Amino acid sequence: YRESIDKIIQVAPINLGSSTSTSAANLSNQLTPTVAPVTVAIYNGTTTVGLAAKADSTITQGMSNASITQKGDAKGNYLKTQVIDLSGKQSVVAAKIASLLGGSVSSSVPSGEVNSGSEILVILGADFSK
Repeated sequence: YRESIDKIIQVAPINLGSSTSTSAANLSNQLTPTVAPVTVAIYNGTTTVGLAAKADSTITQGMSNASITQKGDAKGNYLKTQVIDLSGKQSVVAAKIASLLGGSVSSSVPSGEVNSGSEILVILGADFSK
């Protein structure tokens, strides 16, 4: 830059001292956020056999960070699929699972149901037909 005529005279690349080259793939890996794993329990709240396995498949295909830790039958029968954030810290994940299963997010475990110890509890209702 020449101040007297207010013009840039020459342009050249500047090396800021990085001794290692960064490939595009390496840079991409550095910029990709890691998604924390989340534990999910699935209870079949219907009389239809095999729904928990179908829900397991739907969740794990739709979310790479979901780990199904328990599958079983709910104590009661339910019309609507419910997803409950038991940890209180996974509301975004609960909403994603509810979207995948066509259910809704609930704020508490229904009366009579056992808390699974997972971060997310899914209770499948008759509306789940995946």
